[in-house]
Amino acid sequence: MKKFILALISLMALVLVCSFSVPNGKQKVSVVVSNIKKPKGTIYVSVFKEQFFLDKGKEVLKKGFKVDVEKTKQLALYLDPGTYAIAIYYDANNNHKCDLNFLGVPTEQYAFSNNFKPFMSRPNFNDCAFILGSGEKTLGIRLLD
Repeated sequence: MKKFILALISLMALVLVCSFSVPNGKQKVSVVVSNIKKPKGTIYVSVFKEQFFLDKGKEVLKKGFKVDVEKTKQLALYLDPGTYAIAIYYDANNNHKCDLNFLGVPTEQYAFSNNFKPFMSRPNFNDCAFILGSGEKTLGIRLLD
């Protein structure tokens, strides 16, 4: 009987914890990052709304995810429904910044939602925008070389 009561309490606790794991009204965005060349760094993901796209410090959400051995990494983000764009860089040397060459072009891998590949300029929001409605969304984003 004690085992049954303990199992029941454990199950109730698990249900309670899971019900609070997703913030109220937020939807899950699964981001699958691929083409990780040197899996020993940190992937930094920044999520933006249109008016502050690529403005440092104005992200809706910014998170870092350690990469140990995987060449593909699945990340979970939780956002309110809306229209967003994602910018990612892979900090292979763990110096907490996106290293740039003398022209300002990243020397570390980077990517944008919609797998937009910029040419000679920064992307604009519409190039990278995606709509998050009700329900989970999965985005595949391939790091550029």
